[in-house]
Amino acid sequence: MKLRQVRPLQGLRWVRAGFAAFGAQPMAYSAQLGVAGLVLLLISMLPGGPLLSIALLPLLSWGFTVSGREQAAGRRVPALPWQAALRDPRQRRGFAALGLLYAALTFGSSLLADAIDGGRFNAFVDQLARESAGGGGTLDASGLEGTMALRMLLLGAVSLVFWHAPALLVWGRQTVAQALFGSVLACWRGLGAYLLMGLGWFLLLLVCLALVQLLLLALGLVQAASLAALPAGMAFSTAFYASMWRVYADSFEEEASAAAEPPAPAQSA
Repeated sequence: MKLRQVRPLQGLRWVRAGFAAFGAQPMAYSAQLGVAGLVLLLISMLPGGPLLSIALLPLLSWGFTVSGREQAAGRRVPALPWQAALRDPRQRRGFAALGLLYAALTFGSSLLADAIDGGRFNAFVDQLARESAGGGGTLDASGLEGTMALRMLLLGAVSLVFWHAPALLVWGRQTVAQALFGSVLACWRGLGAYLLMGLGWFLLLLVCLALVQLLLLALGLVQAASLAALPAGMAFSTAFYASMWRVYADSFEEEASAAAEPPAPAQSA
């Protein structure tokens, strides 16, 4: 694997590529996101499930990179793109290690944020739970913006560490340590593009939500306006994941043997 030079404006092109990929096969990508969400929901109900759900995120997100690769080759997006990796013992061990490390760092970033904000966020969550249960009281959201920004920053940093690691583990045939290092290096060298991409997704989502809610309010659909965030958020999430192959392909130059490797068996959605 060789790193490509990624310019900052490429980040906005990745946003456009995500919408283009999603628009070409919307039902297939939506079905994949639905399957992934259902798996996470069911696992979260088990003992220790929430932590296991976090550990599965590298594998599930890599599936969208597989789907994008299939789509770029002119094939249908597979409904279950994770099968090939789970059949290979080396890749199973690699994804298990990646998942455990991802869960540990995610949990660690939460503990660090708690230590920095003095438990303010957890106190707000407790107040919100009491309010939902009818316990009354006034919600104190003072300083919440700062702690939320801190948590997003820490989680964003963890995400960049693991961004390309699954693809490098499978297609680059790298060890877990090499894959993590390659992901960090790629994200660092193209940091401007990744930051601009994140900003682009965030601003587009805000604008879209505002326009939809204004339209529904103008039509007198007040209750529908409050519910508009859910479908809009789902559509943006799917388009975001649909962009992952383009981000990887623009960040790394695959060797001829890897590029010619037959793709994972596809199952049509």
